[in-house]
Amino acid sequence: MLLMLFTSTALWAVDLDLKPEVHSFVSFGYFGTTKNEWLGSSTSGSSEFWEAAANASITPLPTVRFAGQLFARDFQRADNGRAQLDWLYGEWRPADSFGLQAGRVKIPFGLYNEVRDVDAARATIFLPNSIYAQRSRDLYNSTDGAKAFGYLHLGPAGSLEYAAFVGRTHFSAAGGFASYLSDVGFGKISEVGLDYAWGGMLHWHTPVEGLAGRFTVTTLRGLYAYGTSGGTNLSASSECSSNLVPSLSYERGPLTLATEALFAIGSNEINFTDASGSVIAPPLVRDDRGCGGYLSGSWHFKGDVDSTVSVERIWTDARNLEDVNTTRFSFAVRWGITEHWSVKAEYQRIIGPGAALAADNPDGVEDHWDLFALKTTVDF
Repeated sequence: MLLMLFTSTALWAVDLDLKPEVHSFVSFGYFGTTKNEWLGSSTSGSSEFWEAAANASITPLPTVRFAGQLFARDFQRADNGRAQLDWLYGEWRPADSFGLQAGRVKIPFGLYNEVRDVDAARATIFLPNSIYAQRSRDLYNSTDGAKAFGYLHLGPAGSLEYAAFVGRTHFSAAGGFASYLSDVGFGKISEVGLDYAWGGMLHWHTPVEGLAGRFTVTTLRGLYAYGTSGGTNLSASSECSSNLVPSLSYERGPLTLATEALFAIGSNEINFTDASGSVIAPPLVRDDRGCGGYLSGSWHFKGDVDSTVSVERIWTDARNLEDVNTTRFSFAVRWGITEHWSVKAEYQRIIGPGAALAADNPDGVEDHWDLFALKTTVDF
């Protein structure tokens, strides 16, 4: 259906003046690691790293808009080139202060989740993993439901953007989140789903020029997964889990500073049965109280060159901040060769396991390792 929208837009516009916009991009990358394998074989380098998307929007009336995007990526074992309907919604916005979207709507999560596919928006190749899980993009990307949003003028106090959403999310057993569950011990995933998700966002543009604060909350209720490993059936469920993300950003001339933190609160239960369904071990119940965050600084140089440095920390348990799980130092540079073609390079020094898993490193995960990445993107 969305492909018909892409190909027919020009014809519709002749008679109806729908103000069509069509965009697409494709990117190819390469990354390598030292000491630890990541998402498969990476110490010898991997070129299984590409993304592509096509999106379109039409505006038949001043207050009505329809928009959608098809997306595909290959991220080692995650997604493997599987095309998916990223988002597709109808929007009614009678005033700046209120609008409503219905369909597959984007989830406002942190500063960058809704624009994570816009390569020109940042110098880095990878968003901070403490906030934006690289493999589980499909978990927080969009949901099937509705979103209300708006922009309020506060006079001398600045302005306020807001959004609130609710919906259900459907995951593919071949998607990135499912492959992550498989790699952490759930074997072959047969089904993964979510009863519903809800949350919201407040973004305050303060009276101080360039300074803004944002707070987002995302709650997942009834998240479940089924898998099979070595003849044992595994089922996991989370009655309710929430992610709270406070953010601050400051832009002044060529300088951009940003900091975000994530606080995860939830409880998960894992059940063990044999092929006949008989219980073979007591349920495993785990409370999640993880947290993490980063601080980054970016500078825009002449000639469309951007660079970013950042430090990031992740704690497995927010109740024990002395036990740091991972510290990550990053440096990235982006060069916009032309208006529609850019290249990026990134280096990360990682202290701790980071995102390296025992499934890829049977001899143990090293605590000090490096990540190098290159990426080029063309947009149309």
